Amino acid sequence: MKVAFMPLGQPHGREAILIERFPVIFARPRGGALPPEAWTVSPYHCRIDWENGVLVVRDLGSKYGTYVNESRVREACLWPGSKLTLGLNSFFVSYSLPDRGVASQTRPEKGPPYQEQSKTEKKIFSGPTLDILEIRDF
Repeated sequence: MKVAFMPLGQPHGREAILIERFPVIFARPRGGALPPEAWTVSPYHCRIDWENGVLVVRDLGSKYGTYVNESRVREACLWPGSKLTLGLNSFFVSYSLPDRGVASQTRPEKGPPYQEQSKTEKKIFSGPTLDILEIRDF
């Protein structure tokens, strides 16, 4: 499953972020000088999972909140065409829903959400205002 997170707003010309494996964590970049937009993203802002054929976003106690279609959420489905906003960073979410009647991969619930400093994280995207970390649940 490929999901495109297409940046909205400034700066123009940013490319879509393609993600093929879930779950992932959207996080503030680590180290170095950060632009103001990066400070509106928490160190571990939100987690996105693929569940029953749809994306689900869960806020991880972020300071400035996680928004889906302009509504602040703790947990929500990210349907194709949704707008995801993390601090000053907004994305249009694009993917295809699986065909009806086709079994989709599901993951059972596993322990607490994400724990900082996990040895199971791998950076899959790094930008000036946002990092995306792939995580593995055990």
